[in-house]
Formats: sequence, structure tokens, C-alpha cells
Amino acid sequence: MPGGGVVVLGLDERAGFEAVGVYDAADAQSRLAAQARQAVAPPLRMSFVTDVVEGRTVVLARVRELPTTDKPCEATATGHAYLRSYDGDYPLSALERQGFVANRGVARHDQAPAEGARRSDLDDDVLRHTRVVTRDDTPTLAGLYALGAYPQTQYPTLAITASVASRPNDPVGTRSADVAHLDGPLAELLDQAVAWVQRNTRTRVRFGADGHGRDEPEYPAEAVRELVANALVHRDLGPHALSTRVTMTLRHDRLVIANPGGLHGLTVEQLGAGTGGSARNQSLYDICKDVRTPDGRRVIEGIGSGIAAVRQSLNRAGMTPPHFIDAGIRFTAIVPDHALLDQDDIAWLAALPEARGLSDTQRHVLALMRHGTSWTNRSFRDRFPMDSTHAARS
Repeated sequence: MPGGGVVVLGLDERAGFEAVGVYDAADAQSRLAAQARQAVAPPLRMSFVTDVVEGRTVVLARVRELPTTDKPCEATATGHAYLRSYDGDYPLSALERQGFVANRGVARHDQAPAEGARRSDLDDDVLRHTRVVTRDDTPTLAGLYALGAYPQTQYPTLAITASVASRPNDPVGTRSADVAHLDGPLAELLDQAVAWVQRNTRTRVRFGADGHGRDEPEYPAEAVRELVANALVHRDLGPHALSTRVTMTLRHDRLVIANPGGLHGLTVEQLGAGTGGSARNQSLYDICKDVRTPDGRRVIEGIGSGIAAVRQSLNRAGMTPPHFIDAGIRFTAIVPDHALLDQDDIAWLAALPEARGLSDTQRHVLALMRHGTSWTNRSFRDRFPMDSTHAARS
């Protein structure tokens, strides 16, 4: 999994993770290291730390992420590979396995000829860019996706499925509302997606420092636009992934945007950190820097600033940052829908010296505690999407 993980020896899960210690720290490390070398292929690299917790010796083993060229990792006894999701392990499907194998090299699926397409299917003048058409004048997949009049003729899944999940007050049996299948070239998909979110969400009145109330969208349009653009441009275009669409789901407390294909060449921690971007579909990425939506805006700026812009937009709206999940073959962005802090709570937080330097999430938690809400690790994770480790740190 992206980032690897940590194995802790010496806690009793059945007793609320009470520290019970290990029988022999050196032997425990030796046996686990042997498992990492012999029980899985390719072998895994591990490093160990021993510490005392509640008077008991525990062992922490840091499992290093495998290079992309070595994935997937398989159990030698069965030949199976697994995905970790929350507290469960799930066998890889054949298509998921193909996705990992395809990621071993430089992805060039977007440069492949688009079967059944002709140059007349292209509806733009950006053909001066390389790899929009092949040498025999056939549109590439990237060219058709970005510039075609209707790419879904050849590739129906180069589209977005958007739905509003049932809400707590909906009638029993309600599954979803306003299910939409958005299609067209990439720039039109982007515009349609932003409009769909605006149509299915509310506006709020927020009072500024000048005391005047202003209408603000439930989800800032700039944040939605950047996240959808990322999903469309960086989705996996390999044959193994062309059975899957980009999806958008509006739940009662969050917006979820998911696309096939995990991060390529960087980690979740590096997103928006100014370390530069890494494009899965380099040809599509280059084309989209000069493709404009109907309102004249570029699909992407091409300088790796999209995630930073998302965080800034949410911060200006008084909302918590997005949460990203990279499952290796699928990437998900979650934007929590938290009520904006009202003027009274903002003034109360400003008067607390201890509140200075707190994250947006911590400020929201404090404000809710002020109004009687209590928190556990689980309720914190339910309200602010993150794993248990990040919740504990927060």
C-alpha cells in the first residue's frame, strides 16, 4: 500500500490494545524479519524500534513500501495479493492486478491510437501539440478524450457518474437522488461536474469581519473544479481501467470524488507540498494545459498548484482540508461538509491563546465541544475522514 505501514507487537487487541509485551524482543524481530523475507514475494524491507509502554516491552516494525516496479506483493504460500482497507484485507481482482502490473513502467496508454476514431472526430485547433494524433493521423486516446466532439462513442467510460446519496431524513428505501451520467470531451465534463455540485448543494450566509453577510456555496467552486480536473486528467487510461468511470457522490456530510488509478510518482503527503507534480498521463496533461472550458478557463494550469489551491479555497471558506486516500489502483478525494464557524465561535476562538496555531479541524472540534459535543477516536474519524493514527495525532 502507498506509504507502507507499521506492525506493532506486544498489544492485546481483545483487551482494548492493552500493552502486554513480547516474550523476547530480539526473537520477535528476527521471526518477523524472516516472514518479510520468506512469506511474501518480492521480499519486504523492515526496520525495528523497541520501546517500553506501560512497563511492557513492545516492538514496532516499519514496513517500507515496495517500489512500483515490484508490485503487487504476493503471499508465497497461496500466490494471492491483497489490498488493505480499514481493518480488512481483500484479495486483488484480476483487473486490479493488471493495474499494478501496468504501473511497473512509464504509462503511455494515453498515446495509444483510439480505435474507431478519425481525425474528423477532433473538435479543436490544438493539434499542434504532440501526441494528439499518431503518425498515421489517427487520434490518440489523449487527443480524443481532451479534444474529441464526443469521446464516449469509442470509450463510454471516459465519463462521470454523479449521484446524491440518501440523506438521514429521506424516506425509508431511498437509495440516491439526481443520478447523472456526464459525458462529452474533458473540458465539458469538468464544467458539467461543477454545475452538478452547485445544483445539488446549498448556499450559506457567512459574516465577514465587516459584519456584512455574504452568500457562499456549500462547497467552494474552485476546490470542486480542481479536484474534478485532477480526477479526469490523472485517471488511469490503461485497458484494465477503461471499464471504470470517475465517480462523484454527494453524501449528507461530504463530497467524494474517486477515479481509477492511484497516485503516480508521489505520495499523499507530497500533494500540494510544493514538491512538484507527477502526471500519470503526460500527453493528456500537456494537451490540457492549453485546452479551455466553455468559460475560457484552462482545464489545468500545469504547474502542480491544484491541490494547494484546493486547500486555500477551503481555508478561506472556514472549512477543513480535504482527505485523500490512495489505494494504489484507485484514488479518492473527500471534502467534509462542515458548517462554517459562526461569528460568535470565531470570536471565542480568537480569545483563546491556546487556539493559536491549531489546525482547521482542531478549531472546528473545539467549537463543537463548546456546544456540548464530546469526541472519541471513532466519532472524530466519522466526522473528519482520516485513519485512526491521524485522528489520535489531531
